[in-house]
Amino acid sequence: MEQKPYMTYLNFGENVVSLIGHIISICLFSRLTYYGLFQKQRLKVAGFSGSMYVYMITHIVLACTSLLYLLYVIARWCPNTITQYDKNVMYWLGLVDSNYIYITPVPVLFLTLDRIFSYMCAEKYGHVQRRRLLVLTLCCILFSYLGFSTVTLLELPLQQNKGKFFISK
Repeated sequence: MEQKPYMTYLNFGENVVSLIGHIISICLFSRLTYYGLFQKQRLKVAGFSGSMYVYMITHIVLACTSLLYLLYVIARWCPNTITQYDKNVMYWLGLVDSNYIYITPVPVLFLTLDRIFSYMCAEKYGHVQRRRLLVLTLCCILFSYLGFSTVTLLELPLQQNKGKFFISK
């Protein structure tokens, strides 16, 4: 199947916009986390919940690890040609990038649950329940990350000849 000539430019534009979005979100979430932890007087709210910190820190870490994939794809791009990327590098960087996509909704779910419980059951939802939800959030993030990584690694397509699948040709 022949690739359309505009597709390389479209893919390049998509990756550049994604890189810019990653950088902006990393900067904003890092600043917000810093203010929440060290300069609370600059915030317009009293503070952040543990679920919000988990959401922001998870997003910062995963977006930083995902930057490598975007930088590699942008750096290796050539106009009007089908770019030949190293399949090993693309696989491992793509694994990290796809985990960013898979894991980001998990802390959002628990942040939403935290807000719902705070609103609906304010008298019963105290520090102990918040701490349990926070631990559950961290466990789910870790389990999801390891689970998605394992599923992707079990479908490892790079083992064409045994013992040499880490060597690029």
